[in-house]
Amino acid sequence: MSLLEKASGGKKSKVEPSQAGTSLFKRAMAASLSEAKTSALEISTSLAKNDASPEPLPDAMLPSQASSPFLYLAWDEIKGMLASLPPYSDSILAAWSILTTSLPVEAISLFLPHGDFLAPAAQIGFPEGTGDDIPVSISPRDKGTLLDDEAKALIAPSLGVSVGMSMRAASMHSESGLVGLWVYHDDSLESSSEEIIFQVSELLAEASASLPSCSMVFPSSDPVSLLLPKLNKYRFATPIRFDIESIYADGASYRGISTKALLSAFVAASEKILEQAGAVLAFGQASFICVLGSSAPCDPELALFQFTKTLKRSLPFIASSVFPKGSSTSLDLSSDRASEELSRFLAT
Repeated sequence: MSLLEKASGGKKSKVEPSQAGTSLFKRAMAASLSEAKTSALEISTSLAKNDASPEPLPDAMLPSQASSPFLYLAWDEIKGMLASLPPYSDSILAAWSILTTSLPVEAISLFLPHGDFLAPAAQIGFPEGTGDDIPVSISPRDKGTLLDDEAKALIAPSLGVSVGMSMRAASMHSESGLVGLWVYHDDSLESSSEEIIFQVSELLAEASASLPSCSMVFPSSDPVSLLLPKLNKYRFATPIRFDIESIYADGASYRGISTKALLSAFVAASEKILEQAGAVLAFGQASFICVLGSSAPCDPELALFQFTKTLKRSLPFIASSVFPKGSSTSLDLSSDRASEELSRFLAT
């Protein structure tokens, strides 16, 4: 039995089935419906097989090192796939898919910024834990650092493991600061050479070198009271709502990714599309609303069609699979019933 199995008491891992500016959106709204055909960028997460014959092992290599599943990984190919990712709001999730498909780690998790903390965004191999946020201070500056007892005491409950488990961490940094944190465990990796341990940690730490950060959202329990004040400079509004639970029908694409992480990518992309022309808010467990403000009424069906088309282009990894169908309505913000009508729309 592996160290992970011992630490988790045989408990199985639970996988949760769980750029454009305003001008771009306005141009899209003015386009003809006949131009609806659009192509979605597909992010492939499968590696081509390496047919080259492996190089002879050095005489001094230990048997445990020779049997390491990390020994003959196509490092350059994996790095090339990561480097080819476009700089969009869901690219860090595409990077997760590539890495977890390519690296034979026993257990791995991804934490993303959540205010002053880091929140679990995805995990595979770890059993179900509390899923609590962890302090940013847990993030090491050195690549592939073994977590000390103090750090493990903070992170073990969130991942549902024992503090006695050996875990490594690799932080992702950009010019703007901390992008995210990888925490991983693998018995065979610990018996591998220092070079392989470093290659794994370096790959994880540099996974987001050219990608924008993705902060985890705080879903609101009272979206109406937060949205209306942001729209007071407009006479009319077009609310567009999306529920993302349906996209988990493609479980392979979103393996291990939490609902909250996907919701965060949708919100980030929607904010970039609307910029100063409206408001975006996550609410409930798996929903978000985008409200387009305007000086004149808009056709809600046309607005939904064009916004969805633009959103797909802004989320190429998510759009390569099942994409949620939205709903829309019109709202007269000068009406005394605006708040009531918005509440009714969100409740449907």
